[in-house]
Amino acid sequence: MLLSPKYRSWPPVLFLLVVGCSRPEPAEPVATVQVNLSNDSLPFPEWRTVGLTWHPTAPLDVDGQPSVFLHLLDGAGELVRTFDHPLPSPWEIGGDLQYEVEIYQSGLGAPLAPGEYELVLGLYGAGKQRWPLSIAGATERPRWEYSVARVEVPAVGADSPAFEFPAPWSPLEPGSDLQVLGRRWLSGNGAIEVENLEVPGTVKLRVAVPAGGSDAAGWEFRRGEEAPVLEVSSTCSGTVRSLEVPGTFEVVLPVFPAGEDLSCELRFLANYELVHGSTQERRTLALEILSWTAAQL
Repeated sequence: MLLSPKYRSWPPVLFLLVVGCSRPEPAEPVATVQVNLSNDSLPFPEWRTVGLTWHPTAPLDVDGQPSVFLHLLDGAGELVRTFDHPLPSPWEIGGDLQYEVEIYQSGLGAPLAPGEYELVLGLYGAGKQRWPLSIAGATERPRWEYSVARVEVPAVGADSPAFEFPAPWSPLEPGSDLQVLGRRWLSGNGAIEVENLEVPGTVKLRVAVPAGGSDAAGWEFRRGEEAPVLEVSSTCSGTVRSLEVPGTFEVVLPVFPAGEDLSCELRFLANYELVHGSTQERRTLALEILSWTAAQL
């Protein structure tokens, strides 16, 4: 390309910067997403359902399965809770993927301060790579985050259900992140007492039983059994869930008041104990998440 004589004395680097500068083309969304929040109020210690429908429209350059981040931000934009999870099915262009995820205030953590919060969603890969999405009604934020809902957190009410942890539950330990705020260990069999249960509802638990066979823990069975089994039950509904452990499990149990009795017990019965190799400490399970929601009558 020939330059006008008046430009021939300009520094060549400067000229290249000027003519070589161009705005990148905007990235196309890799999916359209529909978000349906069951209720925009999140009292303590309750959970709410978020329905997600994904319609992939472009391939993903990613190793393994992508994950979804679902974050709760306070009024100052600070991250206060996370509900991240792997996408539960393969990414198929033209298909529809529908599922539900829960957001919650866990009874194993401190209540959120009353006020309005922002629910933010996005898609990311193993290397924290992110992709653009198309979400009707959402507000796009930096780094392909999308504000999909406003959530109102009321003050803790006097009529809210309460959870008591009698022995042999351990004291509350700090959790590892903003998704698991606290953790309690159970040694042997035990129960959680649900108090102030004025209306029927459902309790959701996340129970973790680590694998044995290492120096950290080994199995010791009761009654001569050889396969570890954990039973979780509700005394007020009679519902029993049987879990083949080890693993991490979400357990849902109905609870409701019986006459004038506004309490219920969640019982844990195991045929095993995990014995720590060096300390001989005995444990049955770790409780990582505990929340409740009123029944839809």
